[in-house]
Amino acid sequence: MNVLKDIPNLTMTTILIVEDEPLLGRAYENILKEIQSEAQGDPFKITTCKSYPSAIAFLAYCEEHLKTIDVCLLDYRLDIKNDTDSNGLIIGQRIRTSHPNCKIVVITSIGDHYLWHQILEDLNPSGFLIKSDTEYEILKKNLILLLSGSRVYSKKINDFIKRRSPLLKLKIDERDLQIIRLMD
Repeated sequence: MNVLKDIPNLTMTTILIVEDEPLLGRAYENILKEIQSEAQGDPFKITTCKSYPSAIAFLAYCEEHLKTIDVCLLDYRLDIKNDTDSNGLIIGQRIRTSHPNCKIVVITSIGDHYLWHQILEDLNPSGFLIKSDTEYEILKKNLILLLSGSRVYSKKINDFIKRRSPLLKLKIDERDLQIIRLMD
């Protein structure tokens, strides 16, 4: 059974990878190239940004030249020293505004449930994966499912979604989140 036959329109799929770890960025590229090769479609147009500033510059270029982004693999924590406003959530929000049809996949190692909640609420990502739940073949399978139109969440995120419904009734602002994080 070839699940790749179900992937619609691989022609000129533009993919943005935002990952500051070079090894992971290369692994994501390799997985996508394998998927494309097995699906026998046109090559993906893959751009990898290794920092917050390079991702913001690439998005500005796309906006200026009316280029679309079809898929974004987005790390949350980027290597920015002492700047809490330079993270994957900010990039994701910008993508969501300028490329509303982009399938955003957040891939992170952060285990902060309040942050997970914020990402789910603000980005409504097509995928949300925790790095410790993911290995090469699992990521490949998840990306194939994503390209086929499915949403993909790692086990930890699925479990969190099931448990978070009571949290949705709470109105927690940024100050409350800061206090909760300091209590941990």
